[in-house]
Amino acid sequence: MKRWGVILTAVVVAGFGTCQARPERYAVNAPLRQLLLGRGADTPDEATVERRMRVPDGFSLSVWAEGLPGARFLRFTEAGDLLVSVPRAGRITLLERDGDGDGRSDGRRPLLEGLDRPHGLDLHGGWLYVGETGAVVRARFDPAARTAGPVETVVPDLPSGGAHWTRNVRFGPDGLLYVSIGSDCNACIEDDPR
Repeated sequence: MKRWGVILTAVVVAGFGTCQARPERYAVNAPLRQLLLGRGADTPDEATVERRMRVPDGFSLSVWAEGLPGARFLRFTEAGDLLVSVPRAGRITLLERDGDGDGRSDGRRPLLEGLDRPHGLDLHGGWLYVGETGAVVRARFDPAARTAGPVETVVPDLPSGGAHWTRNVRFGPDGLLYVSIGSDCNACIEDDPR
């Protein structure tokens, strides 16, 4: 039951950063959304969050981890830890599972650093794949030891720049790696044939 609470918390947190349209009863108003995304404001205090966020009956919202400004993408490991991309810091952080049952992460550690605006994360065949803004990189990942090896580039020279810099990565059921790349502008003709 504890893992489902953590997963629900991660889904709720991830959902606030990725969804635009929601029914009113699940809505996050724009000023709070900007605070949650770290755009030009301080993190809201707990009272503000409790006052302004609503969840369905039978669910609750609580802080599981804090101090990760600009966190973007979440991926659970098979050991129950949570990987978090922090693009502005160029880092992937590992949040340790709640082993003691207090409803909070038991610790954190930087897993990979010095990346170029890392966003999307996927685990496949003993590797952690990371979508950087201009490439896909990977590192050997040991979920039991909570360690990653050196980073190597597997897909170089992705189109980068523009307002749509995030790169989601995911292995499909066919075993192929898929990478999402948005256009470099909102209303233009792309010059890059890719």
